[in-house]
Amino acid sequence: MVAFSLILVVSLVGNSLIVLIVYKKPTLRKPINMLIANMAISDLLYPIFWVPARLAEGHAGSWLIGGTLGQALCKIHVFLSDVSSLVSIQSLVLITVDRFVAVVVPLRSPLISRKLCLFFIVATWIVGMAVHSPYLVALKLVKCRERLRCKLLWQEAFEGNTYPNYFLACAIVFFYIPFVLLVILYSIILIKLKKQAHPGEHSANAEEQRARRNRNALKMATAIVVVFFICWIPFLSNAIIDNFSAPDSLIFSSCSFYRYFNVTFFMAYANCAINPIICLILNSNYRQALKRLKTVAYTPIAVLALAGNSLIGIIVWKTPTLRKPINPLIVNMAMSDLFYPIFLLPVRLAELHVGSCLIGGALGQALGKLHVFLVDVSSFVSIQSLILITVDGF
Repeated sequence: MVAFSLILVVSLVGNSLIVLIVYKKPTLRKPINMLIANMAISDLLYPIFWVPARLAEGHAGSWLIGGTLGQALCKIHVFLSDVSSLVSIQSLVLITVDRFVAVVVPLRSPLISRKLCLFFIVATWIVGMAVHSPYLVALKLVKCRERLRCKLLWQEAFEGNTYPNYFLACAIVFFYIPFVLLVILYSIILIKLKKQAHPGEHSANAEEQRARRNRNALKMATAIVVVFFICWIPFLSNAIIDNFSAPDSLIFSSCSFYRYFNVTFFMAYANCAINPIICLILNSNYRQALKRLKTVAYTPIAVLALAGNSLIGIIVWKTPTLRKPINPLIVNMAMSDLFYPIFLLPVRLAELHVGSCLIGGALGQALGKLHVFLVDVSSFVSIQSLILITVDGF
């Protein structure tokens, strides 16, 4: 549960950042980045719909919400989670095709333009929803031993045990065939890159820069594809074997297989948290844009900290009835918290934009020492105030 919760937080924050970075920086709105943002949006469906339902069911031992809303959530949380995986694999194929054209036939115009990319993005969602629409019929909320369970009642919905064939067809068409296709395309790309001259030998500066950008984008795309299949293929293979095996098979009743199945499921789910980390590590444009997002995030925090903590001090000072021991201690915490927006945030924002301290000499030395010193003093004052507040309440 702790590991799932950690991945939930990383996935929510990381994928949200990727979407914000591409949205906020117009120079990043190229087909490959738009497709990566499409993957990030689809990856957000797991922490939003799948994990909360599983964590709640794991703790409570049953589905928490009944009625029409419970039925809807039962269907949607599985449906959207599976749509997410199909959107991701289709986006990976489109990313690979975009890289293939950029490297193998660099002189021709891009195969996937920005407008065409938007069409493909919408198409990935339409295909994903159409393929997994049977889940909206087969998933139902039922009462089992006085507890609500979200179950897949495929035979009742479609009058026959066709689910194994449906699952196998989806796995072959949307995972194994794309996997083979991507291996072939990346093999051709690598062969092409080996045959190309090294930068600087026979190419102009513009050609060198274009080749460098292509290589960097290719590294990121390759890493995303490799990690995706490493995370998903073990789980899919186990699920296929499970669907086509007898219910009383000894291998599936063993504890070792149960643990292995849980590990493969965890790997599949972890992919939604790994993708944004890959993007931020392997792409300098994403890292630079992240610094600008920090500015966007820091500024409202500084304003709220200044206004909020100042108001706390003014309210207690202006209201004599509030001058009890606990309230002056809260004011003490508020005054210490003012050190952050006054001393720390301006320095951090200046470093993010300029890359170095703005003020030199004796004043720069003093400010360099003071901003760290006062911020650390602030944290100690807050801790001691909390202890005194607790003693007073006790």
